[in-house]
Amino acid sequence: MSRRIILTVHLDRELADFVATRVSDRRADAYIRDLIRRDGERVEGEAFDRSKVEVARAFAATSVRLLTTTSPAIGGGNR
Repeated sequence: MSRRIILTVHLDRELADFVATRVSDRRADAYIRDLIRRDGERVEGEAFDRSKVEVARAFAATSVRLLTTTSPAIGGGNR
């Protein structure tokens, strides 16, 4: 079960009016929760995008050289 915390947020009149226009029939707390959830998803997406760039750079920078060989060459003549 997740633990809940209670936050009290003080808004100036301009922000309060803005929130009032955005919530219409919803409660303001639902609007705030939605904003926080979206921000978390945005941050997670940005971190994932950075990881993809790092992986792409790593693969691009890696120089792979393949050699063709035979079993005797690898074994060094061991019998």
